[in-house]
This record gives sequence, C-alpha cells and structure tokens, in this order.
Amino acid sequence: MFSRCLSYLFVVGILRCSESLNSVNSECGENITLPCDATRRSKQYRSVTWYKVSGTRTGIIRKAQDRVQHFKAARMAEFGHDESLLVPGVRPEDSGDYECFLSANVGGENKESKLHLSVSECVTPADTTLADTTPVDTTPAALVTLTGMMSCFTAPCMDQVVEVSLVLVVSSFSVIAFVKVILSIFSVWVLLLIRRRGERQRMDDWS
Repeated sequence: MFSRCLSYLFVVGILRCSESLNSVNSECGENITLPCDATRRSKQYRSVTWYKVSGTRTGIIRKAQDRVQHFKAARMAEFGHDESLLVPGVRPEDSGDYECFLSANVGGENKESKLHLSVSECVTPADTTLADTTPVDTTPAALVTLTGMMSCFTAPCMDQVVEVSLVLVVSSFSVIAFVKVILSIFSVWVLLLIRRRGERQRMDDWS
C-alpha cells in the first residue's frame, strides 16, 4: 500500500512538472522572447539568471542590481520586459530547455521557471543559393563575348560573319593592288633615273 502511494505521488509530480513546462515554437532566424514566469510568484529578489539546461545548466546572462553580466561563450541575448530573455536570430541549435532563476533576498525563497524552445530547420531557396555562389566573369573578353551573343538575338549571326569576311577580303585585295601599283611606279622611276645618268655619263665621255 505504501509503495502504491509513492508511485502515485511520483506520477503526479511528473505530470505537474510536464504541465508547468511551457513550450515556445519559432521559425529559423526569428527574434524571440522567452518569458520568465517566476517573476509572477516573486517580486523581491537579489538577481535573475537565465540558463540553458541540457544535462547541466549553462549560464547565458545574469542581472543583479541593474548590472547585466554575459557569461563567457554563451549565446548572445539580452533582458526584456519582466526579466524575459530576448534571443535574436534563433537557429535550430538554440532549441532546448531554458530556466529563469530568481535568487531571493536573505530569508526568502528562490524561484524558478522553465520552458522549452523549438526552432524549425533553416531552409535556403535553391535559386538564392545558386545566385549567391555562382561567380560572374567581368573580364573584357567575357563582356565582348556576351555582347556578341546578345546581338545574335536581334540579327542572324551567320550573315554578320559573312558580311565582315567579304569586307575584309575586298579591303585586303585593294591594299595589295595599291601597293603593287606604287612599287611598279617606283621601279619605273628608278630605271629612268639610271638611264638618264648613263646618258649623261656618255655625253661627258664624248666631250
């Protein structure tokens, strides 16, 4: 009979603890506020400390006589209204149990309240990831290639290539013909100059 009563009390205690543990759900990246329900049961206390509980208590932030202290290597957070905990940009790793502990004045009784935080997984759109990770080539050669590709949407590229080739061929032949004419005139002028010098030399010899 005594063992049954102990079992009943144990089960009732567990049910009451589970009912008193509030739950807060949040999306990834949100700024959330965790309320400190212990302040409803006590208004006289020396200090208030927030812990994250995962087997052991890890201190996050503490306030005593309006002096705020952040614990080393703790999650960045701040105090809000009625000693609530303000946590910016929550991540899935922030999920877990949190405890607000009120240290009472001398002769008083300490108070505490706990709650559970659940943060959803972070989802990144595929198109946003692709846009952020794909490098953009801005070299002059790439810009020239891109310009040529865009022009193909407004006019047939093959016709442009053919027209440019014909212009280059005609221009090349024109330049070659012009150079040949100049060389021919220069050659004739040199021959005439040599011939005149030969005639003058002969006239000098006869005189």
